[in-house]
Amino acid sequence: MVGNADLRSLPRDCTPPQNTDRSKMYLSKIVHGFKSSVTRMIRKQWNHHRFGWQRSFYDHVIRNDEDLHRVRTYIQNNPLSWELDEDNRTNWKMGNADLRSLRRTR
Repeated sequence: MVGNADLRSLPRDCTPPQNTDRSKMYLSKIVHGFKSSVTRMIRKQWNHHRFGWQRSFYDHVIRNDEDLHRVRTYIQNNPLSWELDEDNRTNWKMGNADLRSLRRTR
């Protein structure tokens, strides 16, 4: 789920760009290409022209099993905290103090 869009119906058969030296494919270029492709598909399939991504992303090199476990746990639990996130538009009516008190009760 990205925003309000269910992406399960998007095609899974993504092919890498042709004539590209893969040794020069930095993560930022890969993420940019992915976001561009998905944005075009969403705007075309669902006529959702206001769709957008957050400006940046966080990348991290996973160095061991403990690190991998921590990242997996974060990915699994992150959507659960969206309802209390300050960036969630449904929370903009509430003040930050209200959000902090809600977080403490969970």
